[in-house]
Amino acid sequence: MSQNYDAILIGGGPSGSCAAAILAEYGHRVLILEREKFPRYHIGESLIPFTFGPLERIGMIPKMKASHFVKKYSVTFVQPDGRRSQPFYFFTRYDRETVAQTWQVLRSEFDQMLLDNAREKGAEKEEDVRAHGTGSARSRSSAERMSRAMPASVSRLDGRVLRQAPNRCCPKDRVGDNGECIE
Repeated sequence: MSQNYDAILIGGGPSGSCAAAILAEYGHRVLILEREKFPRYHIGESLIPFTFGPLERIGMIPKMKASHFVKKYSVTFVQPDGRRSQPFYFFTRYDRETVAQTWQVLRSEFDQMLLDNAREKGAEKEEDVRAHGTGSARSRSSAERMSRAMPASVSRLDGRVLRQAPNRCCPKDRVGDNGECIE
């Protein structure tokens, strides 16, 4: 494993895997640090129609179409009293060939597919690793301390961008002493 990366992403779920796939496509050296071992259980199985565009962008649509996941063409909402709404069919508003169809996924398998996709594009990953903190902006380092033993030669990992899941992306020079992005 290298010690220097263009980006270190903390979290290998959908957000981290998608970001890693795109960065790796552009030729960046990317490392994903994931605290759990994949596949792992996670809540959130129902994809919405507008996941089609992002999945298409990272090259996942052919894989999704070939998967065993149940295709979904509509949704019904259940109220707190148990009454159901009329079905909302996606194709009445959206393109039948793209956005109007989505999937009901098993998150453990879906997340594994996304992580594998990022790896196929060149991202590296380390699982069962817990990031305890980041270096300060003053030291201009994003060194990660791990609770799992890494190779003896690796005591620091450096990257120009540090991303903490979910939905946090911070240039290295804006990471504060507490590891949070300085707005």
